[in-house]
Amino acid sequence: MTLTNYIILLFSCHGLKIYGAWLNKYHKADLWLFRILVQNGVAVYATWGTLSTLLSLTIYLQYQTETSRCDCGMLSLLLLLMVLLMWFLLENFYLDEHVRYIVTIYPVVILWLAGALSNSGSTESYIYIFEAVILAISCIIIVARIALIAWKHNKRPLYKDNGLNMSPVEIALTQRKLFL
Repeated sequence: MTLTNYIILLFSCHGLKIYGAWLNKYHKADLWLFRILVQNGVAVYATWGTLSTLLSLTIYLQYQTETSRCDCGMLSLLLLLMVLLMWFLLENFYLDEHVRYIVTIYPVVILWLAGALSNSGSTESYIYIFEAVILAISCIIIVARIALIAWKHNKRPLYKDNGLNMSPVEIALTQRKLFL
């Protein structure tokens, strides 16, 4: 299920790259609504799916392998931290033109971690401290992400008005891509 959510996000970002210039030329509001509502909505759903998958992994490991509850939780938190850092690097340096305006991933993680911290029994356990560290890293990452988006939006905009009046079909025919 989580993999399917990320595939849907990939297709929505890919379609916007192909038809984005045309949407920007004629329907600028549609382009921004697509970015805000569709892409960020799918990103929220994919993030919740990832977090629930990590929670399910914790429960599965705890009951199927008879590993301690703290060790299973620590493994899931470590995987969450690795995914967060990997996604931050990918979205800012490799996938920038596709996912530049997706920002809802980090607030979802912050909300989830805040809920986990508020329901924690012991504030001195190493799980609680690790959750708090990941929460702090998530807060720093979202501030850095918003700053990078603002800087890139001003310095390197995704779409430039080149004066071409092309239909989506004409744009798609000029692209040599596997997915149209």
